[in-house]
Amino acid sequence: MSEQRAPDIFPVPQALVVILALLGLALGSAWLTAWFFRNDMHMAAAVVLVLIGPMLFLLWNILYMKPSDTRIMVGDGAVVVEAPPYFTATVPADSILKAYRCDIASDPHLQGLTRDTGTQIGPYRAGIFKGQGREAVIVSRRRDALCLVTDGRLVVLGPRDLPGLGAALEARLGVRLS
Repeated sequence: MSEQRAPDIFPVPQALVVILALLGLALGSAWLTAWFFRNDMHMAAAVVLVLIGPMLFLLWNILYMKPSDTRIMVGDGAVVVEAPPYFTATVPADSILKAYRCDIASDPHLQGLTRDTGTQIGPYRAGIFKGQGREAVIVSRRRDALCLVTDGRLVVLGPRDLPGLGAALEARLGVRLS
């Protein structure tokens, strides 16, 4: 009986620029509310609190909490990509034909693809993209990524630790980057 090792886990959190923009919106809303209260415009301040407060809560969950659940797991026989609630994709090691570094914005295999399911906010992408008879699973927080070519689709992975993912693919699955 062989002992299975725990998979190597690579999180794919939201890009820092999106989180900073959301925090800027929260600070701007707080400043606006304080300004309204300071100038005796209590009704306007209450409206800002009632409308902006829940909206900020929703945006925080959509833009920060859900992307923080996105991860790439490299096990001994497969790569598992989880982007809840959108999808979970398993790529067996023997189905990977080629692996290479790519630039999401300029790679010819990724041109003309549109999002079928998932999300795309700033540099963050998590979803299934389709177009021109092709399908790609993209989970990335950056422009540079690793592309895995399989029989059925292209899998594009861009976690926070891209060099670590490349090393794990080579060590655990024997997949060399070209």
